Amino acid sequence: MRFRFKLLIGVVIALSFAGVAAAKSPHKRVYVRPPTASVDSPELRYRNDPYAVWVAGTYVGRDPDPNVRAAMIREFNHLFDAH
Repeated sequence: MRFRFKLLIGVVIALSFAGVAAAKSPHKRVYVRPPTASVDSPELRYRNDPYAVWVAGTYVGRDPDPNVRAAMIREFNHLFDAH
């Protein structure tokens, strides 16, 4: 009976030391780089372009003709209205 009691106390003490050691271990810091736009992305390339066509933050295309730009917008919206 005494042996079991001493064994139980030993196990409890060992587990408590293991818990304290785990709690004091430093956490790894994970560095996550924020997403950056690539050089070829339309966001950087056509940011201030008056001929670029953007619909709801999505780059559709670019053309100097206003009629073609309007057609691009209609076609883009039509693709999402069809569903």
